[in-house]
Amino acid sequence: MNRNAFVNTSVKGRMAFVICCAENTIAFYQLNKGEWDFVLDILWGFMSLPKERDFALWHENEGECVPWVIEGDVPYEKSDITYLTKEHYYVLNKTYKNAPRVLNEIINHAFQIASFELYGSIVGNSPVTMKYIEEVINFMTQENIPMPDAELFAKFSINENNGWGRSFTRKDVFT
Repeated sequence: MNRNAFVNTSVKGRMAFVICCAENTIAFYQLNKGEWDFVLDILWGFMSLPKERDFALWHENEGECVPWVIEGDVPYEKSDITYLTKEHYYVLNKTYKNAPRVLNEIINHAFQIASFELYGSIVGNSPVTMKYIEEVINFMTQENIPMPDAELFAKFSINENNGWGRSFTRKDVFT
């Protein structure tokens, strides 16, 4: 797959591609999808946010759920976590520790795509998020994991909503 297929795709569309890659990775490794629903629901929730001002709260909450935050050996009581319950924290910690490394990297990349340009403006079709797309494509290729068709995401234009793109759901990707 060529990363250039995403040049005109919105940041939300790019993130949706990466989330679909995470879903394909879960299926590829035959992991229990139910263990991943909490994280996937949070990631997909970004797509339905209507305005940029809503992104900051999502970022603050979701930022507590990404593998690079959870995988550390800091106990919940000594962390700065306020969104996740203690139970969710330890469930995610176990889930991430038992996951293939590539899946955790893909989830980290989805978060980076959603947050990297959050407090600035998207310029020049967001080359920084294209870097993350390229890395996810490389992960998927190296692991021989099937990728979703890039054409599914082309309908989410970078010309909408200052580059972030319009709001949509997972269902909208496939219809």
